[in-house]
Amino acid sequence: MADNRDIGRALTHARDDVALCIDLLSAIATASDDDLPGQLSAIAEMFMGRKGGFFPPHSPAVAASLVEDVSHEGHRFGCYAFNGPPTLRSRLVALARLSAIAFAQRQKRSDYRQIIDRLYDSVVVMDTAGFIKGWNHGAESMFGYGSDEAMGRNVLFLYADDVGQGVMPDEFLDHGGREIEVRRRRKSGEIFWARLALSRLSDDEGRPAGILAYLTDINQSIEARQRLLLHAKIFEQSEQAIVITDSTRRILSANPAVLAATGFAENETLGRVLGTMAWNNLTSFDDDIATSLRVSGKWSGELMATRKNG
Repeated sequence: MADNRDIGRALTHARDDVALCIDLLSAIATASDDDLPGQLSAIAEMFMGRKGGFFPPHSPAVAASLVEDVSHEGHRFGCYAFNGPPTLRSRLVALARLSAIAFAQRQKRSDYRQIIDRLYDSVVVMDTAGFIKGWNHGAESMFGYGSDEAMGRNVLFLYADDVGQGVMPDEFLDHGGREIEVRRRRKSGEIFWARLALSRLSDDEGRPAGILAYLTDINQSIEARQRLLLHAKIFEQSEQAIVITDSTRRILSANPAVLAATGFAENETLGRVLGTMAWNNLTSFDDDIATSLRVSGKWSGELMATRKNG
């Protein structure tokens, strides 16, 4: 009967130790730098069963019978210090080793966040359901939301369109990234175009763990592209004959009105020197054209044109 009670007490202690280890890992992962020493000291006291604590690396030297550094691969994060018998050292060593691994992960996340924050582009980290877990300074500047306003929300609140872009497809999570142009909405309500590059984040076993999104504001380039398309449409549909040449008057482009007026096909026109087709008297205006272009950037006048059929 006594053996059963001993086993029960041992199981209870084991469950308590597991719960304290979970609390320790959670504290190191989430607590602020100011709050962390106090939280670790409280957890360590319960784990060791006596008064003591965790001391950051900048603390004064600690005088105690049991002192164990918390360090990992040359990085020292602090130490645990307790007064107690040598029989407790194994528990203190185990506590310090677990803490060191958790601190190394915390440092890695901190370094990662600093790198992300220094990037000029907007960087948003999401879980596989699209809930925001990371939000850098570039994202704050692009969208107008502070990290406290964006963290924890689903990325859909940034979308300008109700459908078509809000789903994280299984094929993306299975095979990796893609790059697309999307419309997004700023806090001010302004809708803008952005180039979105998505990269899959994986856990230690290679399974999808989240999505890393890089966004670049391309509103100006999209607007410039739309203006070029408009100009191209005007060029193509104009009833005025328009020819574009290089500096040697070699034809680079001619609109349909030119082809209709001269009777030349496009493949007979492009690449030819302007004075060798249709406008045979162009060379007589060389000096006037050169002077006018140099002074005002434009020239106008009348030219004698000859159709292909003579």
